Amino acid sequence: MAAQQAPDGLRTRHSDEESGNYRVEEKLEGSAHVEDAEKKDIAAVSTHGLSPEEQKKVILYYILFEIPSNLILPRAGPANWLAFLGVGFGSVLLGMGFTKHWGTMALCRALLGVLEAGFLPGCTYLITCWYTRFEVGKRLSGFWIMSVVLSAFSAIFAYVLALLDGKGGLAGWSWIFIIEGAITIVVCGFGWFIIIDFPTKAGKFLKPAEQAFVIERINNDRGDAEEDDVNARKILKHLKDWKLYFWAFNLMSSTLPGYAYSYFLPIILRNGMGFSRTNSMLLSAPPYLLAAIMAFVSGWLGDKYKIRGPIIAVHQAITAVGMLITVYAKSNAARYFGAFLGIGFLQFCVPGVLTFQANNITSHSKRAVASATCLIGGGVGGIISSVAFMAEESPALYHWCVDHVRHFNDQYLHDHHHGSVLLAAQ
Repeated sequence: MAAQQAPDGLRTRHSDEESGNYRVEEKLEGSAHVEDAEKKDIAAVSTHGLSPEEQKKVILYYILFEIPSNLILPRAGPANWLAFLGVGFGSVLLGMGFTKHWGTMALCRALLGVLEAGFLPGCTYLITCWYTRFEVGKRLSGFWIMSVVLSAFSAIFAYVLALLDGKGGLAGWSWIFIIEGAITIVVCGFGWFIIIDFPTKAGKFLKPAEQAFVIERINNDRGDAEEDDVNARKILKHLKDWKLYFWAFNLMSSTLPGYAYSYFLPIILRNGMGFSRTNSMLLSAPPYLLAAIMAFVSGWLGDKYKIRGPIIAVHQAITAVGMLITVYAKSNAARYFGAFLGIGFLQFCVPGVLTFQANNITSHSKRAVASATCLIGGGVGGIISSVAFMAEESPALYHWCVDHVRHFNDQYLHDHHHGSVLLAAQ
């Protein structure tokens, strides 16, 4: 690619562009966490009287509405749509804390799935439209890291909130939903003021010369800075691309153990290793700090050396080893070390796979469909995880481990053989 000449005031352009993207990522990171916290706290809630199997209902609606939501996003505008989804999600979550009837709870669960469906695909879509192919890896990793870091303290936060059990006549799990829902509303409402639009519509944040420079560098990299029209025929054409389902399978295999650890690590620590309820919640946090470090380092390496599939495959292999140690090691220390490996090397796989698919996509319409289709695979992984673990098998956890290692083995082979081929084809 020919060297690009920056307009006058490159330093200002760079500062403004990064500031604009920082605004996007800052809001998206915060909102993604507070929405994701509902998932992360399912295990915590289960220890206080609510079954994690209810999460399957959320994920089902999540799967159904991901593509439609991503098609609405460019028409409504990223700030309007993502803020609407986030505030709506928080409102429903808050309302769940006051729910007394199972029918109302089921309705709230369905609404959570519908509202959450568009958030992560929309964030991924927006971020990948702003960066060149070998800049986006560390950006998506950075976006994901905030969620990972805050997830490290999610179980602890949920435990503290659960101590409010009985206050105001509400159960501990009710307080978890109420307070986290209120936080979600505030963060996502504030996000409406700071989310930046697509590059061709970012005049509010960038000067004309700066905006032209951003558009030029994206077009020089992949030629799709301008949005293309979306229609049913074009969507159906995109859905015929087999690579979309390759990435969906990859993400499904990554979220299988990811959801399982989120749902069940406190349960494994308590029932499988004999820790108290309090200690099981506290010990759930540290592995996610390692995960944040590994996600950033691997995202940076992938961009620097222009490698995707092999790095993901290494993380998958180490995660599988960690899961086996968690199940089959004799001492609690060794099993906890296995959880460190499993969680620590797993979390990069999500932004890694999303980056992998983004690097092989051109046009806004296909990018919208591809990011949603990929994350549908992630939702399927969540459903499988919620039924693969059987509490009566604790502490052996045999099916939990076998299912996830088998899927990880399939994914490892796909990444190892096809990772570089797809990038080379681009």
